[in-house]
Amino acid sequence: MTLVFTVQNHTQSQSDENDLEITIPAPSNPKVGMTLNGSVENDNAQGGELQISDAASGWINSGVKPGVYVDGPVYTLKVLYAMNRAKGTVTESFLFNEAFYPIDPSIATVLGSIKGWNDLNQATLQMQQTLIINGTYYSITYQHINITAS
Repeated sequence: MTLVFTVQNHTQSQSDENDLEITIPAPSNPKVGMTLNGSVENDNAQGGELQISDAASGWINSGVKPGVYVDGPVYTLKVLYAMNRAKGTVTESFLFNEAFYPIDPSIATVLGSIKGWNDLNQATLQMQQTLIINGTYYSITYQHINITAS
């Protein structure tokens, strides 16, 4: 997943979340969909640390800290996913403004879950901004969004 974006007044955002969920045939029963959660957020409350979702849809600190986004620059965040269909897992790493950030595989490898989504081999993308601080505004303008599978 590649996101190219700018921000305005982003210090007023607690975090911004980008969810990518991929449904594949479950290894134990190929007729049932298994959902691999590839969600990522930049948590301003944690000093601008990228977090990834765990199997229970909670957040895990990745150790990658691009910092709180500031007004002006164009940012590029590429989330790289390595799927292991046989094990039902996805492992994430990042390219942020073209610098590579691997994540420790012990936290970056997330086991898929059975959610009853039976539309197999689909990707669902959701963009979500979270919590405005002090009742002011902020915005993220996406200039380019791309999901590529190979």
